[in-house]
Amino acid sequence: MSDVEGTAGDGSGAVMNRRALLRASGVAAGIAGIAAALAPSADAATGDPVLAGASNDGGASPTTLTANTWQPTLILDNAGTGVPLRLAAHPAPEFADSGDLMNIDGDLCFAHGDYWVGSVYTSLSASQLIPVRPFRAVDTRTTAGRANILNRSGNLDSAGRLIGGHTIEIDLGNEVFQGAAVYANVTVTQPVSSGYLTVWPSGTRPGTSTLNYLAGQVVANSCVSGLSSTDTLRVYAQRTTHVLLDVVAFAAGIWSDVRRAPEPPPIVPVEDLAGPARKAPAWRSRRS
Repeated sequence: MSDVEGTAGDGSGAVMNRRALLRASGVAAGIAGIAAALAPSADAATGDPVLAGASNDGGASPTTLTANTWQPTLILDNAGTGVPLRLAAHPAPEFADSGDLMNIDGDLCFAHGDYWVGSVYTSLSASQLIPVRPFRAVDTRTTAGRANILNRSGNLDSAGRLIGGHTIEIDLGNEVFQGAAVYANVTVTQPVSSGYLTVWPSGTRPGTSTLNYLAGQVVANSCVSGLSSTDTLRVYAQRTTHVLLDVVAFAAGIWSDVRRAPEPPPIVPVEDLAGPARKAPAWRSRRS
């Protein structure tokens, strides 16, 4: 019986060998099961994890994140020196649904409706009205008032007036950086004869008038003019006259681009906009 029950003749050897065999088989089977579970599949499938530091292929099916909470559904936080989020650029829209977001040739765009593509405006692609404490940028009656005129020589007479048929270029670069437009009040005084004034940003002078005046008249008019790429604008006078330019606001990307801008308005939570002593008007409720 020793060949069946063990060399001791009491069966203990055979029992121990059988137990060891079962134990070894169970461990081998467990390792094989773990290896099978950890082995990556050949193709991405539903439920596969996103691997950090690797290129992940989502396949043809969309991945949807849904949360029934006011908290953000997805937070991307890059503590390094890179970018938190990058959308690959596409040469043409490939939107599927309204509200889709895409990088189109470097511009952030979204689908609006079934066919219309809108742009997500930033401080580089859109401007806001930034009021300033009004200041006088040009006054041809004084030497100091002519300091911002870049081409004074040959365009101003001995009294400092803008010569009829001439154009001056006014530099506002000390007041605004990469501004889109200036809001101003332009005034003529002591014109030698009747004529008109034209304000424009750069290039060929338009065939329109910003202000019309009579001989000896003092007259003012508000105007909005674009600015050149170097933050200048031009003023043409049909007839010789003194010119004053008072600036009241700029169109610029951000408040810090305007030197005289006041502190920007604080960001207030939507629920606090009405204030403690005032309820939101009915029309606002309908639009919210």
